[in-house]
Amino acid sequence: MTHKNTSVAEATKHAHAVDLEQMSFSLGPLVNDVVEAALSVSSLQRALAAGMDEIASVLRAVPVAEGRLLERGIGFVAKRNPDLVVLTDNLRLPITKAATELVAMNDAALVKSLSLDADSAGRKSYTPDLLIIYRATKVAHLIDVKRSLFACR
Repeated sequence: MTHKNTSVAEATKHAHAVDLEQMSFSLGPLVNDVVEAALSVSSLQRALAAGMDEIASVLRAVPVAEGRLLERGIGFVAKRNPDLVVLTDNLRLPITKAATELVAMNDAALVKSLSLDADSAGRKSYTPDLLIIYRATKVAHLIDVKRSLFACR
């Protein structure tokens, strides 16, 4: 990896900045909404009363909540920049022959760990979590948050 030290004069200047205190104040309710939906006091009480299977079920909700929080947090920050367009609502992007060919051109070692849903063979579209478009360059950044589940035994 190459590192380049950039002087202050050469550093990229951004037209937009955020107030970190205001952002922290606004992010609090977002975090509370996601955490409360996944780990409410009542769901934890029910799980503790019901036993290990129910406790494991509640614990499996944690990575999903983390993924939702990451997804919503990225969108929250990106929407603060008026130069960005943030699309989040049920995006269904077509899988074209050109896209399939681009994936095939990649090193197999880089893509061999990818897995597909069993029911995805018939689909001809892909639904990312976020699509962020930079208006000036018309470059789109496709974001798909990985939600990993762990096994509790």
